[in-house]
Amino acid sequence: MTDNIKNLEEKKRELLEKIEQYNLQKRKVEISAQKFATQYHSGEIDYNEYQKRYRETFKDKTPQQWLSYYDIHLRTFRSQLEWYDKEIRKAKKESYSDYDKEKKDG
Repeated sequence: MTDNIKNLEEKKRELLEKIEQYNLQKRKVEISAQKFATQYHSGEIDYNEYQKRYRETFKDKTPQQWLSYYDIHLRTFRSQLEWYDKEIRKAKKESYSDYDKEKKDG
């Protein structure tokens, strides 16, 4: 396998890891938002504690803003993933063509 193909496949693996990390972060946002709301509505925590936990967890964004942030990045990553898949197929095809050419000439 050529260095170019190995490089492309490594970049693809890194991108897949990023996608997994962002999906995990997105899930954490959903779980935290639900947990805080449930704790507040059940009386487990008061409004001040709810606000405190909410601010500590989500900082200057709402959960929806965080989910949108992750969704935007995930779309970008998936688009990049498609590009890497296409480039890997193209590089492999070229590599096989070069191999067949050498085989015929040799």
